[in-house]
Amino acid sequence: MKPISLKQLIEITPLNNQTKQKTLAALPNLNQDQKLAITRQCWKSISLSYQVKVSAKFDEMFEEMAAGKATYEKQDFQNAENELFNRLLVKIDQVQSQEETEELKSKLKTPDSPPPIE
Repeated sequence: MKPISLKQLIEITPLNNQTKQKTLAALPNLNQDQKLAITRQCWKSISLSYQVKVSAKFDEMFEEMAAGKATYEKQDFQNAENELFNRLLVKIDQVQSQEETEELKSKLKTPDSPPPIE
């Protein structure tokens, strides 16, 4: 996986769209300390959101077990957590792919600056 840019990080952070747009618009005018603070806050928000989702899923599974609706093994809980983690990875990949696609479209419109060959 490629490194996540601050712009991409803001895109995947669980914030309302208005806050995301204001933050993205302010990025060019921020100094390094401000960008670092935003980066830390984004990761905290993503982490907290992930932990809440895992906890909620585990609670749901425990309730199903208590009600006699299902039985789960330790591996089932690990699989549930892995599924939530994979959803986050997909979200990251989608944001990165979308940004790359937009960059490629932009370069195609200006033939004097073709995309780099890797």
